[in-house]
Amino acid sequence: ASGVTIACVSNGKGVVAADVVSWYATSVSGSGSLVVAGTGWTAWDSSWVLYAPEWTHLRGFVSALDNAPAVSMSSQSVVVKDAGQILGSCPNSVLTWTSTIWAGGVIGGRVQVSITKSLLASGPALKTLRYGTIMMVKQGAVLTWQQGNIALADGANLTVYGSLLVNNAGYERVFIGEAQLLLGPSAEASGRDWHGYFDRSLPAELRHGWYDNPLCGGNKCAATNQLQIVGSGTVECSPGSSVTLSLP
Repeated sequence: ASGVTIACVSNGKGVVAADVVSWYATSVSGSGSLVVAGTGWTAWDSSWVLYAPEWTHLRGFVSALDNAPAVSMSSQSVVVKDAGQILGSCPNSVLTWTSTIWAGGVIGGRVQVSITKSLLASGPALKTLRYGTIMMVKQGAVLTWQQGNIALADGANLTVYGSLLVNNAGYERVFIGEAQLLLGPSAEASGRDWHGYFDRSLPAELRHGWYDNPLCGGNKCAATNQLQIVGSGTVECSPGSSVTLSLP
């Protein structure tokens, strides 16, 4: 909607469910989180499967993801900062952002995030890409990395078709790599979870206790995260910049 800004601040939690979402601006900050889902109860089930506590027995309905309706989200301006989170809950969804400021927090959720003009990684807070998300810096777009480390976890990849510009002169060295290298092994999701609840009324899918972690598709949880420079994509460092790339 033209001129509409959606904001989740402090401890605010929001879920938007639609087949097409078009906003002027989107902002999450503090410990706020926004989950973007498709339409109908199937999409709601998918959101529950991904983000409910792992001990919740309904979270083992991993098959719900197979039929979850995708959502197409676009926003001209996106701000993610502090410990805020923007999460997708329906696989095959595409989130298209024109201009983005990433000053901390999590972008994730087994979706594709397309940056079409600019992404500024700023501020000292850790920035985490996780849960199988593929972030694509499209051709002609620029990711300017000014401050703060970037951690990739749970099979998430960063793919650059445009430009990655490291411009942190005057700030500390920046680091991009797997979350377990920055924060330790506990920063990665496990490939399997356990809900431990059983009775005879449960559907067959929920009777085993162990189930593939839906956040990253089981074996993908331990997949090596990658920074991919594709086609005419470039990586540039401005004078005085300092960076460590610790991933394939």
